[in-house]
Amino acid sequence: MTKDKKFLWCAVHQQKRPLAGCPRCGHFPCRGLSPEHLRILSLSISLQRAVQALSIRRIKTMFFLKDKQGALSTYLGKLEELDAARATDIEEALEVSSYFVQELTWVPAGKETKAKAPAAAKPRPCVIELASGEFALDDLDPTEPREDAAKIYPIDKRYLRRFVPVKVAVGESGTRKIPAAPRKKPAPAS
Repeated sequence: MTKDKKFLWCAVHQQKRPLAGCPRCGHFPCRGLSPEHLRILSLSISLQRAVQALSIRRIKTMFFLKDKQGALSTYLGKLEELDAARATDIEEALEVSSYFVQELTWVPAGKETKAKAPAAAKPRPCVIELASGEFALDDLDPTEPREDAAKIYPIDKRYLRRFVPVKVAVGESGTRKIPAAPRKKPAPAS
């Protein structure tokens, strides 16, 4: 960086360029801009947050359990193995097998965003892990910036848990199984 903060060496164009011209460049923001440069630019022009990259990461299938109060908790395992005491409070189970990670950047207000990822082009129900560690359920497009989100889990399947009592007949039925005849052991060879 030069002593004058109005100019900087541009690695993309291989020449000294004015800092105020960076937002018009197709490569803005690039690696050559420091947080100090972005702060100086934000004083002169209006910048907005945008998703620079959206990466999807696969994970082992897990569930988010939503209780009657609306609180979400994670569960690793099969739904059939969920203990009965806990299952009575669960209203629905949300299955996830991947999550999105957003890489946010600053762009000038009004600048067109890059092409959206085809896997996340429309709003869909997602569980959002907030930076505070809490979970929230919302319909959103993962390509739209969400600054408070650490991870965005798209919901694969939704299970409504309804527990219906089952009547079991106690007593003997008309058909009985006849026990098999015992096998004879062969005589030991002498």
